[in-house]
Amino acid sequence: MGALDYLAMAVLAAIFIGFGFAMYFNYQQGAAEREFEFQAQTLAERIRAMASQDVGATEYMEIFVPAGCELAFHDNSVTIKIGSNSRSFPVGIQVSGVEYSGQKLNLIIRRSEDGVYVSTS
Repeated sequence: MGALDYLAMAVLAAIFIGFGFAMYFNYQQGAAEREFEFQAQTLAERIRAMASQDVGATEYMEIFVPAGCELAFHDNSVTIKIGSNSRSFPVGIQVSGVEYSGQKLNLIIRRSEDGVYVSTS
């Protein structure tokens, strides 16, 4: 009987440890997504500020796009997708660039005659 009690405790401990790791992983993923959303807002603000700058003005920004997330540029907005949810940040100027997902980026934000172009280095 004593051996079965120890086995039951070991199984329960393994279940609780697994549950703890799952909770920690979900917390970390959520934190990365919140940070990504904040960085996207900051990027949109920087692009908005470039509307008043001269053609050829260039800025640089580092941003991390977590797995399962996307960063895109459409018309006059910076668009993010986190899971199945999308959000747009209007910038008030034509912005274009490639769609990015699941990677760390060193962005080059360049003012052009047609608006702002975002690329990577």
